[in-house]
Amino acid sequence: MQNPAELAAKKLAVEMGFWKSFELRYTEDFENKDPHREPTAPRTFLCSYRYIETVAGQRLSDERLVNDLGETLASTYYADGSKCAYRYRVDKNGVAGQEQVTIKRSFATEDLGITHRPEPIRFLYAALTPLYEALPRAKHLGDGRRLERDCDRFLLTSFRGKGDPASMVYWLDRETGITLRFEHYEDEKARAEGRPYYVWNAESLDEVGGRHLALKSELLHLDPKGPDPQRVLMQYKIATQEVAFDRDYPKSTFWPTITQNTKIIDMINNKIHSPQQMQTSMPAKPIRAVDTPGWSPSLSTASLLLGAAALGAGLLLRLRRN
Repeated sequence: MQNPAELAAKKLAVEMGFWKSFELRYTEDFENKDPHREPTAPRTFLCSYRYIETVAGQRLSDERLVNDLGETLASTYYADGSKCAYRYRVDKNGVAGQEQVTIKRSFATEDLGITHRPEPIRFLYAALTPLYEALPRAKHLGDGRRLERDCDRFLLTSFRGKGDPASMVYWLDRETGITLRFEHYEDEKARAEGRPYYVWNAESLDEVGGRHLALKSELLHLDPKGPDPQRVLMQYKIATQEVAFDRDYPKSTFWPTITQNTKIIDMINNKIHSPQQMQTSMPAKPIRAVDTPGWSPSLSTASLLLGAAALGAGLLLRLRRN
């Protein structure tokens, strides 16, 4: 008789397979509820996303963030199947900033070991590994209920391979294998004490093209080290407007258009190309004009964009777990 992890893995493998491409368009409505929020940081923002992935390894994540400080951050990540790029620009009060493109090997922030995919998809992964591949080494924690559906709860720890003690609890719908709730804990002690760092909850389970996705969800960043560990510091409401499978896309979709006014940081060949100086070799230890955003499994894409938009001037705030 198969154990619950094997059964869930088989169902999830079916849900995540048999497509040639998929596209999602969704929004993320953010509110910073932290009473200690920096006065210069935005309190709210609305971020819109378009994400495409193909079986050939091509990917696009186009992100537009508008906050309550009058700033708009345009950020797009590309993968053409062999290399990746990141296009970035901050506009303030209607004035366009300089566009910059960084070329590198890894997609978006995945060089830090966490998948950069939409919220309905992100929690079907353990780090960069599809969840159905990671489940055989998960610990079954018993039953649960979410959206009036029976779930199996599974624990995964240290799956990033870097000695990270974080504990991740996945609540998987027993019928489909889809994640309906995800809990992130700093370590097993925090889990035992009921102090999650953040919690993601599906608010719907929908069927699209014969596959199941949580088209509405909520992400809550909590205060695990504070007097009230359930206090919400940041809230994200995620809503998917469109899902499409098996469309065809031109190759140009997956690489940025470079103009004479685009500054290029080529991390593969250690060169900087700018409108003023088109070919400048970078030093042995390259200095990044705009550093790649820091990433934590506890932070959504929009929380990184929040830091970038708050600082303006092209600097990215590194938001990491304490």
